Amino acid sequence: MKVATSTLKCSNLETLDFESDHRAIAITALISHNTNNATIKTKTTYLYKKTNWSAFSANLNKFHKESPPEFINLTTDQIDKHIQDLQQTINSAIETSTPQFKEKCHLDNLVTSTIKTLYNRKHKLQSQLHKVRHKSDNFSKVLKNIIELRIKETKIKLAAEFTKESKRIWADKIKSIDHRNSASFFPTLNKMFRKRNSQNIDKLLVNFNQRDILVKCNIDADELDKTDNDFIINSPESIDKIIGEFFYAINTSDPPTGAPLEKIILNKSQEIRKISSDLTPATSFDRSNPASRPACLIESSGLYFTNVTEVKRLLKHMSSKTSTGWDGVPNIILKNLNNQIIKDYTIIFNNCINSGYFPEAWKKARLIVLKKKPKEDTRLDNLRPISMLPAVSKLLERIIKKSINNFCTTKAIIPEHQFGFRNNHSTVHAIAKLTSDVNWNFMNNKMTGAVLIDIRKAFDSVWHDGLIYKLHGKGMHPHLIKLTINMITDRSFQLNTIHINNPTTYTLTKGLQQGTVNSPTLFNIFTADLLNLYGLNKSELYALAFADDLIVYTSDSDQISIQDRLETIYNKIVNYYKNWKLEVNAKKCETILFRKPIKLEKNYTRKHWKEFRIFDATSMVAIPHKRSVKYLGVTIDDLLNFREHINNQLKKANNIFRALKDLFRSKFLQNRAKIITYLCCIRPILAYSCPIWFNISASTMESIRKFERKVLRQCLNAYRSPESNFTMKFSNYTLYNRARIPRFDVFIIYLIRNFIKNAINHHQNNLIPGAYYPRDEFHKAAIREGFISTESFKYLDENLYIIDEYFCPIFFHLKRSIWDKKIQFNPATLNSDLLSFNRSVTRVDKDLLKKFSYYKTKK
Repeated sequence: MKVATSTLKCSNLETLDFESDHRAIAITALISHNTNNATIKTKTTYLYKKTNWSAFSANLNKFHKESPPEFINLTTDQIDKHIQDLQQTINSAIETSTPQFKEKCHLDNLVTSTIKTLYNRKHKLQSQLHKVRHKSDNFSKVLKNIIELRIKETKIKLAAEFTKESKRIWADKIKSIDHRNSASFFPTLNKMFRKRNSQNIDKLLVNFNQRDILVKCNIDADELDKTDNDFIINSPESIDKIIGEFFYAINTSDPPTGAPLEKIILNKSQEIRKISSDLTPATSFDRSNPASRPACLIESSGLYFTNVTEVKRLLKHMSSKTSTGWDGVPNIILKNLNNQIIKDYTIIFNNCINSGYFPEAWKKARLIVLKKKPKEDTRLDNLRPISMLPAVSKLLERIIKKSINNFCTTKAIIPEHQFGFRNNHSTVHAIAKLTSDVNWNFMNNKMTGAVLIDIRKAFDSVWHDGLIYKLHGKGMHPHLIKLTINMITDRSFQLNTIHINNPTTYTLTKGLQQGTVNSPTLFNIFTADLLNLYGLNKSELYALAFADDLIVYTSDSDQISIQDRLETIYNKIVNYYKNWKLEVNAKKCETILFRKPIKLEKNYTRKHWKEFRIFDATSMVAIPHKRSVKYLGVTIDDLLNFREHINNQLKKANNIFRALKDLFRSKFLQNRAKIITYLCCIRPILAYSCPIWFNISASTMESIRKFERKVLRQCLNAYRSPESNFTMKFSNYTLYNRARIPRFDVFIIYLIRNFIKNAINHHQNNLIPGAYYPRDEFHKAAIREGFISTESFKYLDENLYIIDEYFCPIFFHLKRSIWDKKIQFNPATLNSDLLSFNRSVTRVDKDLLKKFSYYKTKK
């Protein structure tokens, strides 16, 4: 709207008389539409958790059109039509059963009768003031001063009443938080106490080297503002276009290089695609084999079908998220579908699997962009894409995953040294294998050199033709290959934006789309060969991987030998990745040399350990060498004392504690709610990977215990009180008794015990349980020399080195240097002088530690 006042004279303004002292002005308004400005689209936001579920189910039946037939095979067009009909049915039911979010003025709740009275008084005083404002006699001037003073006093009272009422309302809201209601507890806390950083991108910096993106977006670089190295983009439309083109370029295939291996793979891939496209459906659906519960064809086609019961089970285990893809149907809606709609989807899923077809509507993602580091300038490299796919597409992928996992298991595709995205595998298992090998080498007077290899945009760079070639070469059934090809190709994304009416749809020609269920498993298959090539994991060279996080290491008593072996294997791996169109980022790779304290090493190592280097043969760039590296979230230093890791985790925990200070200091929030927040949000950060770093000195452990006590004192307000003249102390025993939680060191003993118990009873990977079978001589040597690995914990625990007969965690009170962790005491004759710090334990601690067995008990 454009208000036409520029041509009006003040003296010509028409005023209309009213009873009050105000005068209304008559103006003319011209309403025009500027087509040069982008239309800002509004989005309807639904409150899914407040849906009337009985009405929702009834409306599903009301709007339901036609169920897909279950006794015939559907064509792809029929599948797409039924998907569209089901989506419309669900969306119509949402519109009629789910309330919409409406903006409310939060001040309405604050207006009390007192505030209304004060507001009316202020209004009357202002009216009186207007009547005497322009009078010049003495009486009017005195009256004017009196009225202004009263207005000021009224405003002060109004502000005080607003503050008082606001505090009362927030106090009532906080008091109403129920820690026993797990569904609403943390969402309510987050809404009240956790500040969200704005993710709006108002300004984008594009480096001069990225000018080609501006050209693709038809943006004239000469008209842009500039810094010393960047173009400054301020237009919202231009920002959205540039971001879309940037992520599209990442997932766009490079032109063929003409390399011999590439030609072979491309030809074979085209042949496999042709065979797959000519395949007939795996089975025929009829009355004896309905699409709602077909017979399993795993032997003949490599495919698992599904049924209504399994789909209900999968829906039950889905999270109740409310985020959606372009279809507008979140998880929480799918979990509340009625039986008829679930059956319809089951028929569609089985027809998709049977035909080797993944619906186009389920391949399109809504791309949301977040800043990796919110406090830094917004550059393209500082953006993280989040692909919001339709929730129902992930349901189909989980069903397909069953067939892919069966293929990987029966053909032994994934090597044991790959720990990523596999059932009963974790980051801690991978790190435990590495640190165990390093400690073993220490006891054999050997150093260990390692290189951490970083793949640039690993998942986004997967070569589709190369993956298809490998799936065929590893013996995947043609029907499953056809389904996998259809699932990964022709995926697309559209940027989530309100600034562009018709945002571009970008089709991906390489990479495994972020947010899909099967991408990690397919990546593991794509890179599986590497872990058994070039003599890896056979003699002198070892490799561990967690998806794309790869570490290669070797050991020797001679530093030069380690260096030469690492450089050779590193460059072989770089060439391997290059042949399969993955790129190693040499500048982000790191090397580390694990060694004993320098006084215990050979003369050559004492003089030259800082000169440890390997070089990238392609770029002749030296790989950065570090004394500590971060691998899978754990900071591992070259002496394995983990002091730096503990300090980093304490810093993170303290930052979160400070960020939540309003929560922990609130006098209205229940103490138990504060303690639960600590247990769920802060303690896991401190305890992460404790089976790896548990062999720390008492002073290091005390720094963690001290931080925990600080938090608990804040939660319980357990400080010295003025009533006791600040002399009454709360002992640690009293503190933990009131908190009703185990001490931190007791808690990690519990975690490590269960970690080892699960590993012992693990039967899918020999590298995991194999370390925990009895090797007493090894453990005794580790205790003598101080090189204690995860697998030695069980021996220590069973021989009373960890806790004594009174359940005191003596291991974490033993006086030891952070540089020398030998255990030089006999548990049977332990002298208390060897122990430090307060050792009192509560009943909660004892109950957590007693009656434990590392082995499964027979029922």
